[in-house]
Amino acid sequence: MGKNRGPKPASSRDLEAVQQMLGLQPNPTSCKGSPTPIKDPIFVCIDCEAFEHNHSKITEIGVAVLDTRETAHLHSSSDPLQAWFQKIQYAHYRPVEYARLQNKTFIQGCPEQFNFGPSTWVHLADMRRILQNIFADPTQLDRAADFTLPPTTTTSPGRNIIFVAHGAGNDTAYLRHLSFDLSSPSSSSSSPSSSSSSDAKIAQTLDTQTLAGSTKKTPLSLHRLCLCLNLQPVNLHNAGNDAGYTLQALLALAVHEIQNPGGFAREVREGEFGIGRKLPGVRFERGWKAKVVWGGSTMGRGRGSEEEGEEEGRGGRRLVDVGGVGDSKTRMTTTTTTTRPKASLQPAERQEHEGTTRSAVAEDKGGGTKKRKRKREWEGLNGDAAKDG
Repeated sequence: MGKNRGPKPASSRDLEAVQQMLGLQPNPTSCKGSPTPIKDPIFVCIDCEAFEHNHSKITEIGVAVLDTRETAHLHSSSDPLQAWFQKIQYAHYRPVEYARLQNKTFIQGCPEQFNFGPSTWVHLADMRRILQNIFADPTQLDRAADFTLPPTTTTSPGRNIIFVAHGAGNDTAYLRHLSFDLSSPSSSSSSPSSSSSSDAKIAQTLDTQTLAGSTKKTPLSLHRLCLCLNLQPVNLHNAGNDAGYTLQALLALAVHEIQNPGGFAREVREGEFGIGRKLPGVRFERGWKAKVVWGGSTMGRGRGSEEEGEEEGRGGRRLVDVGGVGDSKTRMTTTTTTTRPKASLQPAERQEHEGTTRSAVAEDKGGGTKKRKRKREWEGLNGDAAKDG
């Protein structure tokens, strides 16, 4: 009789569950240690950027959504990862109250460089309603910040929402600063949260740090995770980009472990970008800025009035309206980033900027005892993001 190996670790079960949701594995028959199948899920990934000197000030909110109904027929394609990336929806929100706040000391923020579409200026007080709209029907992400439309009600009853984040505990805490309570079940739970005080009902939380085997002693930043998966992220530390790359990394990890079981763990231990190895600097594309639109209760203020937009944004730059929140004509498309950093930045709007695009490397500007102390405190909340980008 063979040895009983016992139940699989929670992270392994969760990764198997993701593979089943994506059609990479068949749903299991009832057996010990197998994940409970979650039917018909929608992945909703959220990333928040907090001001490094006051974490209660949430300066950016990024969202990425993947509806598995859109991917059901793609898992058998020649390049399912590329096909899935094309189905992701993205959003990037910036509260106008914090327009002047940008992280520069412990990390290099880039709030103006959203890769995947226009950034949306909103009032801070609007974010709770926007987030409620998103979780009520994630498939209507492009309408979530348009308050001229009727309140969002779910058009897909019974859909299971999977909340995805890199360091989920941090992001749920940041969401509470926006008065949004995401009372979610644990990552290994498959019972939807039904707390009456919760602003969203989700079936499961997936933390890409946990799935990738990150621990307190060996934290894994999003930058390192992407590089280990052969993704080349550009303009990290922008909440919209971080949400997008987190969801892309989840999909890439699921495919990687199907094609090469155990290969990712070896890559993290022994690979070029494994734990303890020095990483290349975070790559930035500074020669362009994402277009902007107005959302929530700010809608109409920037339309046709660059001067008013500049005053509202208080960012010392002109804010140009591009036709309304969620206008499909302004949405940038994404693609896999397995060859070069620019692969994730291929919208038509970028072509005119190619001649001026340049790269920059984030530098640690900390100096002196006080700054070092602040940096240690910041790293405690944000894993190794400050240490290796």
